[in-house]
Amino acid sequence: MSSAIKIALANSLMLALALGMAASILFEMRHVRVSRWRLLVPGILAAASDAILIAYPEVRDLFQLELWTVNTVALGLGVARGAFLPMFTDHNHGWVLVRRAIDGIVVAFAFTGFAAVQAGVEFRTGGDSRIEPFMEFVMTLSAGFLFGRSIASRIRASVIQHDDLDNPL
Repeated sequence: MSSAIKIALANSLMLALALGMAASILFEMRHVRVSRWRLLVPGILAAASDAILIAYPEVRDLFQLELWTVNTVALGLGVARGAFLPMFTDHNHGWVLVRRAIDGIVVAFAFTGFAAVQAGVEFRTGGDSRIEPFMEFVMTLSAGFLFGRSIASRIRASVIQHDDLDNPL
């Protein structure tokens, strides 16, 4: 398989995961109740999309200390935000209702925009671009925040007080 096809496949997968992540976080904007496991989906998809960007074509790029430092800081910020995310949870049905959570939507759509720009540049140039280090930085920052936020909000949804969500608010 030629390198152009490999680049196209890697960028297509990265962009598909980013679009899936953006679609999966829309429930926060629509103010609907969802299953608790759905809180994990945006963070996992963002982390996978970011890992594909960094790892292709050199897997050893995943071990860059600078990116891990950025990811750790963003992860900490995301955990802090997820720990204080305003939500209601119904333990009987396993539902969660997230309220006033515009931060996740903004970061998710910014991440998707960066992924689209990165994929477009690499489709056009056929390889590494000059903006790839910047894109790796901002996408790692965004993915770390979303991953930390997802983990902390999922844990918090399991331990906060019960609210009956079978009747609309």
